[in-house]
Amino acid sequence: MLTVNNQFPGPEIRVKQGDSVNVTVVNKGNYGVTIHWHGVRQPRNPWTDGPMNITQCPIPPNTSFIQNITFTTEEGTLWWHAHSDWSRATVHGAIIIEPAEGTLLGLPQNTPSHTIVLSSWYNGDVMEIGKIADTYTGQGSIDSDASTINGLIGHYKTCPWSSSHIVNAVMNQNMFLSIARHNLTVVGMDGAAVKPINTNYIMISPGNTMDALLTANQDPGLYYVAATSFFNLDNSTGFDNSTATALLKYDGDYSEPAYPAFPHDTLPQYNDTQAATKFRIRIRGNVKQSVPQDFKVRYYITNTVTTNRCHNSSCTGVDNILTATFNNISFITHPISILQAYYENKWTDIFDTNFPTYPPFYFNFTMEDTVPEFLNAAPNGTHVIMVEHNDVVEIVLQGTSLGAEDHPIHLHGHSFFVIGRGHGNFDPDNDPMFYNLDDPPLLNTVTLPKRGWAAIRFQADNPGVWYMHCHLERHATWGMATVLVVKDGDSDESKMLSPPHYMPPCSAE
Repeated sequence: MLTVNNQFPGPEIRVKQGDSVNVTVVNKGNYGVTIHWHGVRQPRNPWTDGPMNITQCPIPPNTSFIQNITFTTEEGTLWWHAHSDWSRATVHGAIIIEPAEGTLLGLPQNTPSHTIVLSSWYNGDVMEIGKIADTYTGQGSIDSDASTINGLIGHYKTCPWSSSHIVNAVMNQNMFLSIARHNLTVVGMDGAAVKPINTNYIMISPGNTMDALLTANQDPGLYYVAATSFFNLDNSTGFDNSTATALLKYDGDYSEPAYPAFPHDTLPQYNDTQAATKFRIRIRGNVKQSVPQDFKVRYYITNTVTTNRCHNSSCTGVDNILTATFNNISFITHPISILQAYYENKWTDIFDTNFPTYPPFYFNFTMEDTVPEFLNAAPNGTHVIMVEHNDVVEIVLQGTSLGAEDHPIHLHGHSFFVIGRGHGNFDPDNDPMFYNLDDPPLLNTVTLPKRGWAAIRFQADNPGVWYMHCHLERHATWGMATVLVVKDGDSDESKMLSPPHYMPPCSAE
């Protein structure tokens, strides 16, 4: 397995708000790799954002690349991870951003903190597993063999706690987490404050991060920390239903129980959609930024998992391969990065700007018996969303019955306000009347219900090329993605920066 500094998860990075950090990434592996700084705004500097063949080409083996990361308003927990093929399964770690002044997210002074990273474990080379599953056979990806807490599957990890930084680095599943006989008070999510939520469990999607306060107010002893999958299940779909555990261990002299308490009564079942929804809707913003009250541009985007014809000999024994789409288009990348093509004004042969504003085909998106047959042949393409600098953009994401699960949708280069959610089909006439424009959460990854919708709104004030994709690795691999291109503004301070002196080379192969 490829690791960073021989660690799984990789090393934690601690910074302060406003810091500008250079990270030298030295690739000692045997394939190219990129690193993404998930949730970091990177103002005007998409060059070191990291997604492979979107903003850069992979760092070749036995070479290095200096990446500049600029922190601005982010506070609390974010994370970094590989953004090349399936390598993020083992190449990832937490970022803890402390305020320039004051206490972190309003927590008590000198609160001890500890980090929980949820990850996927595969009994094999994840790069080969991904390649075989998605390229050669054309069928679904292989499920992980287990989930881990801080790199471990079982209950042998012990540590004292007070506050926790929680990262979901799991490849393809949302996760529930609960601690026996203890509540958590969630105070931050995706690098921004939220109104405190007292809860006996959390639901966290791949890509999301949380900050939570734990009060050690139980009898001294051992208490299980348990994490298990939340999967909005179709009967035909398998998934990793393992449970990862750790131990919360009190300091002091006491007799350790033979069987530590387990959160049987608070850890939801894998298919408890009601518990997941109940947790999501409690998240409210607690930020100083003003919420845009109107929008300049709106996109209505359906998310589907469907099939496409296999056009080469890489597929074995099948005529169709699984594919994933935004607005019935499966995104493809090229050997040259989209950012490089855009910057050099050579993009007309690489991508076009006609990403559909609305779904090209309307049907009852959330009812399986109304799916048109022609949707089972989604076209490939590289279609991007291009907007003017400072435009306020609203994107309504529509879940469909074409796909087995919820989709965590992540946008690079911007955080966004989640102003609306609902089940069923989005109603453009009535649903906006119930938007929350007072205290919506400011996130970088929103979980889209399988048969529901979510509305996000943000100001496109960060010029550059920014990836938007499902953070389930298999869906991103299959093409559930697009790119947001934000044009330069009029002033020098609103234009994209020039590339660094050295960028990893791209290949036409």
